[in-house]
Amino acid sequence: MKKLSIVLSLVVLFLSSQSATASLIINGGFETGDFTGWTYTAGDPSAGEPYSGVDGLLPHSGNYSAYLGDVNTPGTLSQIITTNVQSYELSMYLYSDGLTPNQFKVQWNGITLYEVTDLPPQDWVRLSFSVLGTGKDTLTFSERNDKGYLNLDDVSLTVPEPSTYILLSIALGVVGYARKKMNKRA
Repeated sequence: MKKLSIVLSLVVLFLSSQSATASLIINGGFETGDFTGWTYTAGDPSAGEPYSGVDGLLPHSGNYSAYLGDVNTPGTLSQIITTNVQSYELSMYLYSDGLTPNQFKVQWNGITLYEVTDLPPQDWVRLSFSVLGTGKDTLTFSERNDKGYLNLDDVSLTVPEPSTYILLSIALGVVGYARKKMNKRA
């Protein structure tokens, strides 16, 4: 029983030491205080000043988040990402003040993953999608909020950790084997 306890402790320690891979998104938390790494295009040039940017008023985490409030026509925020040909997890946090009309759309290589119009008031909500990397991929957010702002933060693109599931399966197998052996002795 003592050996089983030691093995389980080592497996738990190893699993807990496995950290998620670093995000491939540049400045996904907007912590530079601006759109560094992103390409921003204002929606309606006749509306005057762009109504989207980065500030520290309402971050999900860190010190900054992007506020999105283009008027009349959606603006876009995009980034070209170098990937491998494999599956990734794309995630982000979205906040809405509930003022309408508003729109928000997430696209991966031109394919719409999420699209919503007239979001009600909501605190930060995590959106997550499985996407396929092709080598060079484009992530695009289209946004509009005529009377207020949507906020975006913590945009991340990571490789899911299949090794964690494999290690957990091995650990469960070791536990099952040890129990079987202990039952035979008894």
